[in-house]
Amino acid sequence: MIAVLIGGCGFLPEDDFTGARVGDGVAPWTDLGPAPVCLGNQFLGPPTSLPGGFCYDRNQVEDPCLRDDDCESRETCVCNRCTIAYCTAASDCAGGRSCSFSENRCDTKCANVTDCAPGEECFNGACRGRCDTDEECQRGEVCSSRNYCVTVDCADDAGCQAGERCHVQRVPRLVLEPFAVAQRESPRIVLYVELGDAAQPQRAIWRAISDDGIRFEFEPAQPALEDGGAAHAPSIVRTATAWFLYYESGDGAAIKVSSSTDGFRFTPGTVVLAGGSGPSALHAPSAVLLPDGTVAVYFQIGDGAAIGLASGSPGGMLTMRGPVLQPSQVTVPASGARAPFWTDVVAVKSPHAAVTEGAGGPSLRLWFSAFGRESADSEQFGMTVPLPPNYSVGYALASVDDPRALTPWPYGPVVDRVDAFLDHKEELAPGVVQLVDDDGAMPAYLLYYVEASADDMAMGPTGPFTMGRLGVLGNGAHSSLTSP
Repeated sequence: MIAVLIGGCGFLPEDDFTGARVGDGVAPWTDLGPAPVCLGNQFLGPPTSLPGGFCYDRNQVEDPCLRDDDCESRETCVCNRCTIAYCTAASDCAGGRSCSFSENRCDTKCANVTDCAPGEECFNGACRGRCDTDEECQRGEVCSSRNYCVTVDCADDAGCQAGERCHVQRVPRLVLEPFAVAQRESPRIVLYVELGDAAQPQRAIWRAISDDGIRFEFEPAQPALEDGGAAHAPSIVRTATAWFLYYESGDGAAIKVSSSTDGFRFTPGTVVLAGGSGPSALHAPSAVLLPDGTVAVYFQIGDGAAIGLASGSPGGMLTMRGPVLQPSQVTVPASGARAPFWTDVVAVKSPHAAVTEGAGGPSLRLWFSAFGRESADSEQFGMTVPLPPNYSVGYALASVDDPRALTPWPYGPVVDRVDAFLDHKEELAPGVVQLVDDDGAMPAYLLYYVEASADDMAMGPTGPFTMGRLGVLGNGAHSSLTSP
């Protein structure tokens, strides 16, 4: 992932699109980087990656930590343990550090020794320690024959020397469909995700928590709901007495609901809306509690032919209200001399609904992924080069009194990460949470999404795609979580 400012080509949101600027979670968004999720002392990496870590003394133990300041100068707090941080991409490194790809480590860059901690040297543009033995190095490092503290990356113990073991930091997992909840009882974000192994069809729903909205750890370290390995795409509705978990069961065969009194121990799910297969499948439900006490559930129909809506009482059977958003409604073509904002949109997927609070009262908002082209053709060396379509995040608005009447944002996608002006990145499965200061003013938003890359763009909106890590964007007064 890249750290850029993004969101609807710089447009700010408008109250019902009438021109009154309100800044309420539409645009612009700031890329806050990856949202690492820890399973024990290891964080989850992209599903096609290898395990990754460093070789060091078999008996050495990392110190516990809550933040980077708890660790030594070259170390990072990785899943509550102090160690040199493992990386394979620039976005893996936080706190102003950068990835030294030759050693797969996050380093403090330097121009001279004054940029480094006392006792360190500036070696090849990075702060490094001198040593005579491994014990003089920091955790994750060993002493090289040139008397520098270095790292030796590994995937398992076989890649290490005798007396060493591979301290694995990253393990591959498939993480999809994030759904975030601002916890009422404390300034925390609770994140529900679909988790599995890319090589296996089984999926389960897991619960993770975060104090800053960016770094998460699973709590408990076991699935919140399994449904025989067929649980997908979690969505939470919370009432005064219960948590209701709506989710996709099987490959779109049904939408089910489960309940809980604490948010992490859920009852077995029951079918509340029957789906099917192929074009009749119901995917990625997103439930929202309306002011009148009913639940509106948006979902993807088939491979993205439309977004549908069903409604009912919390935990009860749902009544189909029909398709409410189609690709043609999202398309924003060229007009006169104006270039197109979003063309050739052929699929809308993974809706995320939320009722948010503002000065004018509650608003019903819908974010979703859509497959289309966000730019006109490119002129390169006198030749016209069509830019390929990809998935970006769109937005629509409705009244809480009529959740069927969605009005799409008229300026194209609100999240579209672009590299070098031409390379549009893929953003799938948005999940948005609203944060509010203690005095109720200055709302801010965090948007979680699944980073992906198309393996063959000619395959179109159904893939195949290589799923990556979770990313997080910030909008509004907060750059990270303060008090929801």
